[in-house]
Amino acid sequence: IKKDGQYSPPYMAKLPVMADEDLNAIIAFLRSDDPLVNPDPTPDTPSKPSFLTKMLSRLEWKPLPMPDKSIPLPDSTNTIAMGKYLAHNLDCFSCHSADFKTNNFLQPELSEGYFAGGNKPLDFDGRVKLTANLTPDKETGIGNWSKEQFIKALKYGQKDGEPALSYPMMPYTQLTDKEAGAIYEYLQTLDPVKNKVERSLY
Repeated sequence: IKKDGQYSPPYMAKLPVMADEDLNAIIAFLRSDDPLVNPDPTPDTPSKPSFLTKMLSRLEWKPLPMPDKSIPLPDSTNTIAMGKYLAHNLDCFSCHSADFKTNNFLQPELSEGYFAGGNKPLDFDGRVKLTANLTPDKETGIGNWSKEQFIKALKYGQKDGEPALSYPMMPYTQLTDKEAGAIYEYLQTLDPVKNKVERSLY
């Protein structure tokens, strides 16, 4: 929901399970004197959604319900809970589930093909880049990946010295090893799903 009460189109991230403390921290940062958020007189480039996007935003897509209670941070000593929280609030599930249209932002685990990949985001040239299966299936997922391999892929885009990521998946360089490792630990608790996704090599 934008400040004028209108629906924010789907390309704006929806993070309804973010903890109040994290949300307040983001607001505090945006209002701070940090050089990254200094006032800039450059006018915003207005969005130019397509006619279909405008129509769906008015008739089909609706704002998510407001929470009726506070959302706490997970216990930082509970690695699995922290990994789940990060995997949801970094929007990992959104791309790595079956389809943007069937994602469940209020209960991400109910998204179709949850973390089994096969979604179809586009790269800079408008080409489909199929997303990877991140369930612990040993043949088609990351069941044979070590935690160290996953951390290097997530943070630096490398696996065994070879490129592991390409746009729209970018390295999360600001994650700590502990945070990246927590995501790995959470993904390893999921049921393995056999879903072979051909890697898009271009």
